[in-house]
Amino acid sequence: MIGFGVSSKSVIYDRAYTNIRSMQEYLKRIDKGESVLDFATHMSKRQEMLRVMIRGLKVCEVSKVDFYDRFGVEMETVFAKEVNELVDRGFVINEIDRIYLTREGQVFSSNVYEEFYTEEDLREPEEGEVQFGISDLVVRTESAEVATV
Repeated sequence: MIGFGVSSKSVIYDRAYTNIRSMQEYLKRIDKGESVLDFATHMSKRQEMLRVMIRGLKVCEVSKVDFYDRFGVEMETVFAKEVNELVDRGFVINEIDRIYLTREGQVFSSNVYEEFYTEEDLREPEEGEVQFGISDLVVRTESAEVATV
């Protein structure tokens, strides 16, 4: 997966790359012909698994067989809590060979992906930053209110 633009993320094998989050700095670097890369890192297996879940759900399903073939562990062994929570909320259906988004899960997909975000993904953006993956169209679980657009 290769991302383009401010705050975008790219993943090539077990390496993750992130572009800078400041729109102003991003545009300055583009104008100067400089790299917009903020950092690159080697992902742990756990981080790689999280990204596989997010990317798979962005195309509406994750194959349990593919997950096992890639990581050598059952999806439920790693993500039982997250998958069960999403099933309980009506956002995914858990079948023998895959999990996939329901219509409601597609509408509130930001809530689905958020189950697999890291602390860094969820932190509040600083002034002028664009935050990866977070949308205003989410169901707030703390208050059970739905945000409006």
